[in-house]
Amino acid sequence: MNNRFDRTLINVRERPLSSDINTAQSQLDRSLREVLKSVFTGRVGSGTSDLSGNPPSGFLGDGFKARARGLGDMSVVLAKGNGFQYLPADVPSPVVGAPGGTDDLCEFKPLALLADAVIAGVAAGDAANPRIDIIEVRMNRVVGNPLSRDVLDVGTGAFVATSVNKTLSFTQDGSVGVVVDPAISTAAVSYKQGIPGAVPVEPAVTPGYVRVTTLKIPATITTILKAHIIDQRPLLAADGLQQFTASLSLPFAAAAPTACVFRGPAGLEMVIWRPNATATNVRFKVFIIGGALPLGGTISAQAIKAFGGQEFVFVQQASGTIVGALTGGEVTDLSSGTRATPALTWPVGTPYIAAEFTAYHQNAGTTDNVVSDPLVFEISGTIQRY
Repeated sequence: MNNRFDRTLINVRERPLSSDINTAQSQLDRSLREVLKSVFTGRVGSGTSDLSGNPPSGFLGDGFKARARGLGDMSVVLAKGNGFQYLPADVPSPVVGAPGGTDDLCEFKPLALLADAVIAGVAAGDAANPRIDIIEVRMNRVVGNPLSRDVLDVGTGAFVATSVNKTLSFTQDGSVGVVVDPAISTAAVSYKQGIPGAVPVEPAVTPGYVRVTTLKIPATITTILKAHIIDQRPLLAADGLQQFTASLSLPFAAAAPTACVFRGPAGLEMVIWRPNATATNVRFKVFIIGGALPLGGTISAQAIKAFGGQEFVFVQQASGTIVGALTGGEVTDLSSGTRATPALTWPVGTPYIAAEFTAYHQNAGTTDNVVSDPLVFEISGTIQRY
C-alpha cells in the first residue's frame, strides 16, 4: 500500500482501523509530493536528450531568503516560505514515533517556515580579519503535539485518558541553531560561523543540509547589511525554467534609467546599469539577481517608440547572455545612483544573469545615437536553473 496514487478504501459498515486512516493521509500527502517532484524535475543533458534527472533540492519564490533584520545589529532573517529537499535514502514506513500506517515514502521532503526565522547569533566582525559564514537548512520531520485522548485499555476494556502525539510536522520553525566551523550543524536552520583569516575560507556545508546563504563579514563590523548577504538558494521552477519581463525608460542625459518595472518570480531582483551615461550613449545592462548560480538563460530587449517616415530604432545585444558572479568593479557600478536603478550594494561573489544592449537610431539612412525623447525598452528573458 501507499503507492503513488493508491487509495485506502473504507467500506460500508466496516469498522476502520486507525492505521487505515493514517495510511489514507499518508497516501494523499505522497501523491501531492510525487506530482510536485515531477513538475520541478529538469532535463538531463541537452540537444537530443529527452531524459529527466532527479529533482533538485530547492526553494520557491522568496522562501528562506536571507535579509538583514534592519535593526542596526548582527541579526539575519530568513523569510517564511516553502522548499523541498531531495532525500532518496529517507523513505520510512512507518515513521518512527508515529502510529501504524503513518508513512513517508516520497523522497521529496517539505521544507517549510511558517514564520520568519530570526538568526540573532551572528558574530560581529573580527578585530583584524574578514570572515565567511553560511546558513544551511535541512528537512525536519517531527512527531509531536501531545494531547489527551481516550484510548482503550485492552486489559480492562475501559477507555482511559492518555497523552498521545497528534501531529507529524515538517516545519523548520523553532529549530534554529548556531555552530562554529568545523563543527557540524544539528538544528533544522543553522548558522555556521567561519574562521577569520586574511583570505577566509567558506565553511563546508554539513552533510544532509542545503546552503541558503553566504555571509561576507568584514573585520570590525557590528551591523549586518544587504551588502554582506549572498543569496545561495537553489530555486525551483517548473522544468527548471523561470520566465520574466521588464520595462524601463532611458533618459537622453547623464542620468540613471527611470520607470524600471520588473515582472518576474518572487525572490529575484532586477537592476539596470547604464555605463558612461551621456546624452548620446544609449547603452544599458540588465542584471537579474537572486538565488544560486543558474546554468544559463536568455535576455532580449526591444525599443518602444512612435516613429514617422523612415525613422526607427534597433537594439543590438553587446554580447551573449552572461551567467556569473559580481566582481568588485561591478559592485561599485551597481551602487552608483547616477548609473544604476535602483542603486543597491551586493557582496562580491553574488550570482547573477545579465545582458548588455545598445540602441541605434536610424532616419533616412543615417544611423546615430540621437533620439529626441527618452526611449522605453521592453525586456524579456528565461533563466535555466537546472
